[in-house]
Formats: sequence, C-alpha cells, structure tokens
Amino acid sequence: MPGADKKDISLEMRKNSFCVSAPRGQDAEYSGCFKFAHEIVPEKTEAQYESGLLKIFAPIKDRGHRVDVTIR
Repeated sequence: MPGADKKDISLEMRKNSFCVSAPRGQDAEYSGCFKFAHEIVPEKTEAQYESGLLKIFAPIKDRGHRVDVTIR
C-alpha cells in the first residue's frame, strides 16, 4: 500500500475474511476483500504498517478436540 498514510487505512476483520481500504493520493484508493482458508479469531488480530507494507497477524480459531478414526 505504498503512498497510503497509516492513519487513513481501514481494516475490517471477520471470522473468515477481511476488507482493507485506504486513499492513495487524491485520485486513487486501495481497496479489497479477501477470504481465509480457515476461520480466525477477529478480536485477537493485530496489524502493522511499515514502509508501504501492511502485515496482518490473525490467529486461527481452534477447531475443537480432534479425534482420529480408524478406517476398516
């Protein structure tokens, strides 16, 4: 997101996706929504923005107790 100002970046997290947008100059805007392969915990998401790069750290939700099943 080169050219975007950190304070103008909007990041919205959901359990299976996120949307990010930011104005870039007067005539352009970065904008996009993306899906995760696994469900995440939106409340525990952290983000860093440095040198035009937005890094998002989102923990994967625990899918519960796993049980291996023997196939006969």
